[in-house]
Amino acid sequence: MPVVMVGGLQVVRDVEIPDEVLERAGSLLDSRVDGNMLYAVLGLKLSQWDDFLDAITQVQDLYYPAVPRIETSSQPHEIRASLENRGRRFLRRYWNNIKKEACEWWRENQGQLTGTVQLASLAGVIASALPLPWNLFAWVLALIAAILLRAGLRTVCEELGDEIPVFGALSTESS
Repeated sequence: MPVVMVGGLQVVRDVEIPDEVLERAGSLLDSRVDGNMLYAVLGLKLSQWDDFLDAITQVQDLYYPAVPRIETSSQPHEIRASLENRGRRFLRRYWNNIKKEACEWWRENQGQLTGTVQLASLAGVIASALPLPWNLFAWVLALIAAILLRAGLRTVCEELGDEIPVFGALSTESS
């Protein structure tokens, strides 16, 4: 069971990832999905959390929509790049801890688990690598586990060093 820090105390807790979160995160492992999309999804979820924390501003925007609070780009590729960058920055911030825990887990479990069981087990281990509040959010844990599995744990643990996984963009041109 993962150990997480709560108020300076180590607490052992069972991490439960809802099936819907596992299924959605698992669908991102498909090789036809651009790997960078995982970072964009993580970035979007982090943005939504920031928005949640800034609830007063959101409510003000509902009452006073004419007052622009956040400038957004109308270009989809700029929005996508911004979300991907946000997801990458988050992962970099906690990368050493995440990699350490994930690689220990991989050495003990490689080849034993597959599919959503593998995703859930790895997500549970990642909980001990993240601080509050991030280790409490199933979607953060599942997305990071999906990024690691998509990159390949052998690659992450034996080849990457201190760098986070990098995915090449899928071609959008038709042949």
